[in-house]
Amino acid sequence: MQKVLDSDFCTGCGLCSSVFPSKVDIGVNKDGFYRPIIKEKLDKRELSIFRQFCPGVKVLSFNHEAPFRNKIWGTYFSVITGKSSNKSVLDVASSGGAITSILLYLIENKTVDYVIQIGVSEDNPLLSKVFVTNDPETLINNANSRYTPSAPLVDILNLIDSSKKYAFVGKPCDISALKSYALIDPVCSPIKIYLSFFCAGVPSYNSTISLLESFSSRIDFVKNIRYRDGSWPGNFKVEETSGKVHEVSYNQSWKNFFGPTVQTRCKICGDSIGHNSDLVCADAWSSSGKDGFPTEEIKTGTSLVISRSKIGETVLREVLNNKALTVINPTYDINDLQFIQPGQYAKKQYVLIRLIALFILFKRPPSFPLQFLLFGLLKSKFSVAIRNFLGVFRRVFIKGKL
Repeated sequence: MQKVLDSDFCTGCGLCSSVFPSKVDIGVNKDGFYRPIIKEKLDKRELSIFRQFCPGVKVLSFNHEAPFRNKIWGTYFSVITGKSSNKSVLDVASSGGAITSILLYLIENKTVDYVIQIGVSEDNPLLSKVFVTNDPETLINNANSRYTPSAPLVDILNLIDSSKKYAFVGKPCDISALKSYALIDPVCSPIKIYLSFFCAGVPSYNSTISLLESFSSRIDFVKNIRYRDGSWPGNFKVEETSGKVHEVSYNQSWKNFFGPTVQTRCKICGDSIGHNSDLVCADAWSSSGKDGFPTEEIKTGTSLVISRSKIGETVLREVLNNKALTVINPTYDINDLQFIQPGQYAKKQYVLIRLIALFILFKRPPSFPLQFLLFGLLKSKFSVAIRNFLGVFRRVFIKGKL
């Protein structure tokens, strides 16, 4: 575990503290990320268990039943674009509100009893907390993106009641960790469906503090923060207790604040597109620049939804049949994703070369299924691959890490 921390490959999911509560705590470190606090060393048996589920050590492949496989975007049953049919969801959603609409359907139709998801902490609007809820209002309130660290698995094993059924929403690494642990311990079996999203990485808590400081604001002034508010893709918006409001565009918040602080593990992630989720959603930008940022602003967003498993496909069909989502394109061509998600497409092309560079430097990066990595590299330009390879060496030698 200490090696994962020293190499900075921890995702901050919190599962280790749930599995080994007497030996591991979790807290936000000076760099602004959730990290384990080791109270007592794990024994050999515990270390063996830890290595089987920690996404800082390895990520497994789980979805093998899908009839279609795209060499870049992975296995799938179907791909659609659409938006929530619920105006209340659309008003607060980051894009088209697909995840929230699916969750509402699952609760309303008693497919699951509860949803486990992240929302805003009542104690600190910059921090996130885990919600276990079946309340529609709470689900809608938790709809918006949060570009700040979260540890959704920190107490997960205590939150699960074996007599109930759950839907879990989390980052791709959270889902990989939970599914891997489920191979060891059946305590996770009540989770019936896993939902995720295309993940751009976890920015530091400190980046939100820096954004506040750029407005000459402070955390104790803050009444409410929304990371994506208003017209799609949405502005970073802060409302102070005094009534004063500060805003900055989505593009500027990511280029100048969030993007530069994304944690190391995210920069070498081979599964930022939710290969192991049952349903994965993303922004279906109508146009993006070469840097991956949207080039236009419109009133409401559109969601892309990919079903990657039988249960995911079944739920998606039920949601569509019940009109919980308004379909825009029922048979979206997955090959067009490279144009609306160029950032994810680029990551697929360079991540393997970065992992190879780290391996050569004896950094022991996490392992990923080869099918998550190889075909992207084969589509990359030689010059870009070499630049990423040398860039890893330069950053490791100068900074000691990526």
